[in-house]
Amino acid sequence: KAYPQYPGFKLMLVEEFEEPLDLDTDPIWTWSDGGLIEGQIRFVKDNIIFRDGKMVVEVRDEPAVNPQVCSAAEVADIPPKKMTSGEMRTRYNMFRYGRYEARMKAPSVQPGNTEINGNYVSTMFVYRDAKYKH
Repeated sequence: KAYPQYPGFKLMLVEEFEEPLDLDTDPIWTWSDGGLIEGQIRFVKDNIIFRDGKMVVEVRDEPAVNPQVCSAAEVADIPPKKMTSGEMRTRYNMFRYGRYEARMKAPSVQPGNTEINGNYVSTMFVYRDAKYKH
């Protein structure tokens, strides 16, 4: 497969999700065990699913039961939350500068009804924060 080339940039990583990733052992990718302290979601590994060449992040209306701690992605004490979702991240925050491309799609709650189509955040961001101890 050919990928676009851009002056001044060298292609370092392509992830097509052709095969499911083991987020506990993958050398690049892992999952977050946190969540926003002020939010309604706790991140858990089980809500990140790989199928048909895509990564699907599910939101479930159920609290995390004995949430597993994985990657030291969150050092704060996250209080119990009423819902769960997932967050995939690089294992060592290793990509902090460069050109990034992603294809993402927020879910439709009721397709065609813009009054009900959810309150979802689909995002890709790059940052390095001192609270992440790797």
